[in-house]
Amino acid sequence: MKNLQKALMILCVMGLMISCGGSVGNTPESVAEKFVEALYKGDVNGMKKVSTQEQAKQMSADDKDSKAMLALFKEAGKDISGFKAIETNLKEDGNSGTVKVEVTSKDGKTDTMKVNVVKTDGKWAVSDISLK
Repeated sequence: MKNLQKALMILCVMGLMISCGGSVGNTPESVAEKFVEALYKGDVNGMKKVSTQEQAKQMSADDKDSKAMLALFKEAGKDISGFKAIETNLKEDGNSGTVKVEVTSKDGKTDTMKVNVVKTDGKWAVSDISLK
């Protein structure tokens, strides 16, 4: 009986994944959170993975200003305890919008970043980001 329950549970999970079009984990919120987390780690490749091609092309850790900015975020990241999407506003067509990501420090203070997202080829990606 337990084996039957396990098999049914696995089938249900697989069905859910298939019905979502294989996009489990690719939501506006998840890509926004991943981008902001990678930013605070100074992980350019991590940011590029969840960015549009255009945004990824603009990102570089090679020039002096980019290195300085990434170093500042990486240093600030040492005091960060979490990232959470707190508000999503999609445009009427459902293919673009903004996600506000709350960045919480270890002492409980919060900041908010506004992340612009677009759906390209069925996947969500970050197109731009701004401090709010």
